[in-house]
Amino acid sequence: MQIKKIDTKKEEYMDLLLNADPEVDAIYKYLQEGELYIGLIGNKVVCEVIITRVDEDTCELKNIATDKNYRGKGYGQLLVDKFIEDACKNEGDIMSLEVRMSNQAAIRLYE
Repeated sequence: MQIKKIDTKKEEYMDLLLNADPEVDAIYKYLQEGELYIGLIGNKVVCEVIITRVDEDTCELKNIATDKNYRGKGYGQLLVDKFIEDACKNEGDIMSLEVRMSNQAAIRLYE
């Protein structure tokens, strides 16, 4: 899987993110404030993650989504790992996230 950081026209990637969180206004805000990474297989976007910098020491994972046909194959984990490598570079950085208790797939990913 190829991983790319998207710096422009982030709104073009909203559809997949809306599968994980249907709040259009929230996703739009995250895209404006955060960094977007996408995972590609060929030309197909199979997963996406948005992260924001809360403060000097803290990054927050705001949204992660994987195309339903590609779930369970480790693509989301690869994307999160790349985000941690790129965005939380400083020793002592803290990664923050929230997840619904009903979202067991996400909980397994973050463990």
